[in-house]
Amino acid sequence: MSRLPLDKILPGMQLSKHAMNDFGVMLLERGTMITEEMIGKLRNAEVRHLFVAGNRDDARLHEMLSALEERFALTKDEPHMGALKDLLREHMEDLYA
Repeated sequence: MSRLPLDKILPGMQLSKHAMNDFGVMLLERGTMITEEMIGKLRNAEVRHLFVAGNRDDARLHEMLSALEERFALTKDEPHMGALKDLLREHMEDLYA
């Protein structure tokens, strides 16, 4: 189980604890697979962090993949850069498989 800030949460991660707001209201149940839409709603609810399943290697991989997305954000409309990003993503996932 890893506690990650919301900006490091990626679609496909699984919650290891319920997602709660500041008032103690449960927003998502433990075991929920996170989607992009959920991340946006949690951001709007001012959720700061989540507990996700996985070990430190999983957390490190997600950290690296998040950084990769940030680095390529300005080139999302360029097909060659998208292909390069996909190759890097596959390589990182293979390293931590």
